[in-house]
Amino acid sequence: MITQYHALLGSAHDGLVSAASRRDYAAAAAAVLTQNGHLGAIYELGGTPFTLTELAATISDVLGTPIAYQDMSVSDHTGVLTGSGLPRRWPPPSPTRMPAWLAESCSPLATTW
Repeated sequence: MITQYHALLGSAHDGLVSAASRRDYAAAAAAVLTQNGHLGAIYELGGTPFTLTELAATISDVLGTPIAYQDMSVSDHTGVLTGSGLPRRWPPPSPTRMPAWLAESCSPLATTW
């Protein structure tokens, strides 16, 4: 959809997200589950937080074509995603409807959209 419409669609406004690849999350989980010494430890796996506007700029650089972040209401965003075939249970709750501590650490990029 990003290359088709030259836009990254979302409903995060200026909220910050932090992301890592599924491979990175899996490697961290495997290490924690198979090695001693992790009880009570807290790990930040997502890296430096960024806005979806910043992500769109990075996608633009990588693709060599302008990509803009298009912010929309949660209901419009849900309509676009379900209209493109995503099951109705998605998307996850919008950061605007999450507790602040969860919204700051939630990564929509880590989901299988």
